[in-house]
Amino acid sequence: MKNLLNTLCFFVLSIFIYTPDALAAANPNNVDPEATDEGGVGTMRVSMSSQCDNLLESKMWDEGVNYKDDGTKFFVSIGTDSVGVDTNNDFFPSALFDAAIVANLQAKGELVDYIGKEMVSEIANSEIQAASTGEQLGSISTTNNTSANQSKNYEDLSIYEKTKVFINQQLDKAIDPETKNKLNDKNVSDKEKEDIRRDILNQKNFQDSIMSSSQGTVRGMKTVATYVNGKPGDKKIRMCMVNLWSEKLQRQADAIATGNLDLVRNQKPGKPLRVQIGNLKDPKVATKAYSKFGVFSVRNERGEVSLLSYAHAGCMSGCSDMSEKMALREAIIRADRAIIQYRQENIEVQSNFDKMSEQNEMASTGDTNYYAKQNIEARYKASASGTLKGAKTISKAMWQHPINKQYTQIVVRSWTPSDQDFANKIKSSLESSPETNTFQNNYESDDYEDGGAMGIDDEDF
Repeated sequence: MKNLLNTLCFFVLSIFIYTPDALAAANPNNVDPEATDEGGVGTMRVSMSSQCDNLLESKMWDEGVNYKDDGTKFFVSIGTDSVGVDTNNDFFPSALFDAAIVANLQAKGELVDYIGKEMVSEIANSEIQAASTGEQLGSISTTNNTSANQSKNYEDLSIYEKTKVFINQQLDKAIDPETKNKLNDKNVSDKEKEDIRRDILNQKNFQDSIMSSSQGTVRGMKTVATYVNGKPGDKKIRMCMVNLWSEKLQRQADAIATGNLDLVRNQKPGKPLRVQIGNLKDPKVATKAYSKFGVFSVRNERGEVSLLSYAHAGCMSGCSDMSEKMALREAIIRADRAIIQYRQENIEVQSNFDKMSEQNEMASTGDTNYYAKQNIEARYKASASGTLKGAKTISKAMWQHPINKQYTQIVVRSWTPSDQDFANKIKSSLESSPETNTFQNNYESDDYEDGGAMGIDDEDF
């Protein structure tokens, strides 16, 4: 009976000791996940594409393929870039436009990557442990294997000898620069250098290399939104651009390029182009125009697919009359090129990613030294060519730029099927032989006007 009581007491005591709390204390890994304090995120960075991301969220669009209500697919991409030029520099407006060109190219590159991308990946990982004990005695062998191996060609080495060469190479890569510097330092004694080598117990080396390339022809990808994020005095101005492609836009671009303009007529009528642009003499309209870049595809009041191309160019110091003319010429050339690029542009994209890391565990302290470096390269190349007919300046103005207050030319160039038809008609007319006519001028006047307009009555055109 006494033994039975002792057994019961031991059993009750065992239950008391091995409660869940006691078990958790005995096994620290046995933790309730819900009770774990994982901490919280810090401050969210306002990225270069934030404003463009907000637009996509408001439209319920994704980067990539999207669907219209009728099931038609379309592709959306975002491009970004920044301007590191001092805002007080005369070239700042042009540098900002350069950033828009890069962002547009990046957005088109996203479409090319989506179509097809060739990738090559190489990964290498090595883990080495070096440990020894006792005292090494000199070898009594008279054979010098090292010199024998050195005299051989690589193809003649055995698997064992090749393995030793490989290990030596990996060891050399795995040692961090700080340790190598110590080993190469003439002020460090040979004994200290040997101690450093001996103290490295474990080494881990990781290398990751990714190469990708893609190329293709983009036709009919238009800009739907651009945003500039910056204020006077900022050291870096950031901008983003949203581009959109669809089969319908491509068909329209092909029709424009081939001259089959019936496909870009008889659409649902829109607003007049001047109404869609707004009055650039209005400071609010002009302020928004300074953040617009690229080609916008719209419909005019006649139901024609029309292209609007925005471009800017800064007027150099002093903004003389000649500088103003050059700024206007630069903006027109850039705007017209964008229309050519909309019709067809060849895009090449190449990306390289290389990363290596080295991790050394020291035997004496147990400390781990970690070293890493990486290199990321992205190259974009684009080319376009063609003949542009019927492009005209539909609106222009010169204001002080909202960011650096430098006088900057705004130009909006337009293209419509009617304008191209008329350009072809003018060309045919000028190429025809002139008719012989008798000209008589019966107009006499002593009036003088300081400037003005002429030939604007309906009967004059």
